[in-house]
Amino acid sequence: MNMKKLELILSILTIIAVIMKLFLLPWSAQIFIFAMMGLCLIYMSSAYLYQDTTNLKEFFKQIITTQKKLRYFGTGFSTILIGCLFKLSFWEHSNTIIITGLSIITVSLAVHFLQRPHLKIKMIMHRAIIIGGIGLIVYSIPLNAIIDVQHRSNPEYAKLLKKSFKDPDNKEILDKLYKLQEEIDQ
Repeated sequence: MNMKKLELILSILTIIAVIMKLFLLPWSAQIFIFAMMGLCLIYMSSAYLYQDTTNLKEFFKQIITTQKKLRYFGTGFSTILIGCLFKLSFWEHSNTIIITGLSIITVSLAVHFLQRPHLKIKMIMHRAIIIGGIGLIVYSIPLNAIIDVQHRSNPEYAKLLKKSFKDPDNKEILDKLYKLQEEIDQ
């Protein structure tokens, strides 16, 4: 399978999963995590961004020969996507992860253009703009807004979840939250 097609399929799957999450449909979280982690794995190997191969066998052979400096872009892209996954799943340190990924991409672009200003990296720039833009948008959305959207069908649960993030050591709030979660699951 062509790596660019796989990237496109996983990107579309991610968009579908986000839409499913907005409509509170089942399996949306699992599809979202699967698609995002698939994209992260593709970007971590990132050699395909710079190769003209359409064959998986050739792709794996060329990973070894790819310039090491260009792999930082893939690391930055993956870091941003993992940060977005963390934020949309309410996991800790998501904003720090997103900023780290944006920083990696910014530094990589600066170093690349300082060392080789004559080389054009059109495909990398497109991905940097798209993934960086997504990272900036997700970074700028407050966690409370995400909670309100994802738990709009149960405002009491959303309110308790917000309180639990403000005071994570409060056992009383956590007990109420777990109890309400059990009621919702039944």
